[in-house]
Amino acid sequence: MNRKNLNLVTRSIGAAFILFTATLAASCAQTETQKLIAEMNANRTKCQELTKQAETKRAEAKRQNDNGQIPERKKSIEEAASLYGQIAKLLNESADKGDKIVSVTTTDWYRDYFTLYSKWTRNLGKLSAGAQDELLVKNNGRPTDDQVKVWQTNIADIRKENDGLAKQIAKLESEHHMVPVVHD
Repeated sequence: MNRKNLNLVTRSIGAAFILFTATLAASCAQTETQKLIAEMNANRTKCQELTKQAETKRAEAKRQNDNGQIPERKKSIEEAASLYGQIAKLLNESADKGDKIVSVTTTDWYRDYFTLYSKWTRNLGKLSAGAQDELLVKNNGRPTDDQVKVWQTNIADIRKENDGLAKQIAKLESEHHMVPVVHD
């Protein structure tokens, strides 16, 4: 084989290697993205179950309070607060996974979608952490008027922001005819 043919073969092998590496990298990123999405969906399912449990504990605490069962009420409220803390943790983990997808994806609309989705999910985590804080404060006494105002303002601000984020997420889902992550 002469030098000219050897250079051509070497360039062809190099180009094939680069193409193979790029394809492999894209495939790995797609696999990682699908894994992260599956984990986010699993977290959502866990959050729904924990929310049901927390609401059941809150209702139980109200009944116990009405029946004068103060030690039992305190325990139920602590359990509900703990559940809201677990929900906040799972939501923040999902937001982190969304941020990871943003960093590995090569698809522009996925970057936009998961940037919005992460912010929306992180805000839900803030609401859950706020519910946890509120329950613990109320369990140990009466909150101050200032605390209540701060809670109400934070909730209103987060809900307003999340309404806008949800509309942007829905628009992307509609434009691309898919819902990458299930949400309610």
